[in-house]
Amino acid sequence: CMGVYFVAWKGLKKLAVEAAPHNTEASLEGTRLEDVVVVTGNPDCPQNAEGLEVGSSYEFEAEQWFRVSDNRREYWDWLNALARLVGYHWQNPDANGPGPFRELILYGRHTGTIGAIASAKLVSDFGTWDERARSIKDDAFYEHYALMRSMFEYAATDGAVEFRCC
Repeated sequence: CMGVYFVAWKGLKKLAVEAAPHNTEASLEGTRLEDVVVVTGNPDCPQNAEGLEVGSSYEFEAEQWFRVSDNRREYWDWLNALARLVGYHWQNPDANGPGPFRELILYGRHTGTIGAIASAKLVSDFGTWDERARSIKDDAFYEHYALMRSMFEYAATDGAVEFRCC
């Protein structure tokens, strides 16, 4: 396994014409298809795409890849530790309701685009829980915490984040 990656974009602008990367006939004047992202929804966490139109194509100004973990198990362990930190449990009656880091915890099988609104909300969560995250005195956990925070900061103004590969 080569690691767990997310890609983050900034400067998203919705295209008037739908970009179809597999359709070579589609002519998008002045737009390179590699600078286009198609927004996908997540049925378990529809609020992640808030502010974006699912199925629409967006041009982006910049992108950055984040290698957030060495392997999937390490990432899941970190996510579980994050859930414990904020008192989340999947059996709680409010498990699917709003709460700290829900956009990440409910992201589940890594589907869909996390837009700027959800990214900004996550940045706020990372800020709120920072002291508690440091207090567990686990350097590896906090390193991941800081990296994930910087990734959502990158996207929080006018961007998006998506799981890419593992």
